Amino acid sequence: MENIDSANKIFTVDEAIDTLGFGKFQIMLSLLTGFAWMADAMEMMILAFLSPALECEWNITKTQQALITTAVFGGMICSGTIWGRICDKFGRKIGLILAALMGSLMGIGSAISPNFYVFLMFRCLVGVAISGVPQAFTLYSEFLPKSHRAKCIVLIEIFWAVGAGFEAILALLIMNSWGWRWWLSFSSMPLFIFVILSYWIPESARYLVTSGKSGKAYKTLQYVAGINGKKLPEGKFIANFTYYGITLFATVIYQKDEYCRSDMPIDLMSTTNTNSTIASCRHLDTNDYVDLLTTNLAEIPGLILTVLIIERIGRKWTMAVEFLGYSFCISLIYFCLSR
Repeated sequence: MENIDSANKIFTVDEAIDTLGFGKFQIMLSLLTGFAWMADAMEMMILAFLSPALECEWNITKTQQALITTAVFGGMICSGTIWGRICDKFGRKIGLILAALMGSLMGIGSAISPNFYVFLMFRCLVGVAISGVPQAFTLYSEFLPKSHRAKCIVLIEIFWAVGAGFEAILALLIMNSWGWRWWLSFSSMPLFIFVILSYWIPESARYLVTSGKSGKAYKTLQYVAGINGKKLPEGKFIANFTYYGITLFATVIYQKDEYCRSDMPIDLMSTTNTNSTIASCRHLDTNDYVDLLTTNLAEIPGLILTVLIIERIGRKWTMAVEFLGYSFCISLIYFCLSR
């Protein structure tokens, strides 16, 4: 009778993941996908440090400075849906590897650019690439049991803060001594390292099921079960078409302003307006790097708070409370405050 009951039982990917729970495999996956998220944060933080260096290198105008950021985000906007289609058609892992490899290569291309316009092209392509890196979130979430999903998705954001902080330290150590080209080259390495580490990341079982590859999906679940030291549910494995998309993308870039609105000296204000098209050359100092590092590490207490309250008051109220707090804090920037 027990054999007959087992034969009549069925289980889906979701049920298998919930049964296997949160174990060694999820910890390994947290570190690997978190590393990709860290590398993505580093590429975004480059925008905060790059313009002052290029002002001195190529005497670029303020408009050209703005184009650097515009090119990166423009590339992200144009390619976001493309990466989604690639990952839906060829797999989360394949799309993630391609995005990371492209980001690393285009980052190195930026470092060896002979002039501003070639540099701008490579930064646009970096934007195209890094818009695919958040697929790490999708891959990660599809291996998480329901009981741990909310907390883990929040906690992996710690890697963003770590990546942003590491980029600030890297800029402090390399920028003024070796120059921005070496700095960009080193900043591109984490994405390439992730490509190598991705060998240990399996394809999403949920993607394999929706692609009609139930056999491979079952083998993937067996692999997870082996690492976690648990057994799959009894019964027959069936396909259950579900899809999880996670969008959580935020960063804070600190900008220093020496003057408070109309308090700028009149003679300096007139000079600034007259030469508004030409950017002044000023290298970032240690205080600038420390400010950016401190601001980004300040995300960590917020993440800890989110983990503590998200299961108690729910996702909706957690978002509402934190957005309200954010709105209040950001409104204080209107007032003239010292560093």
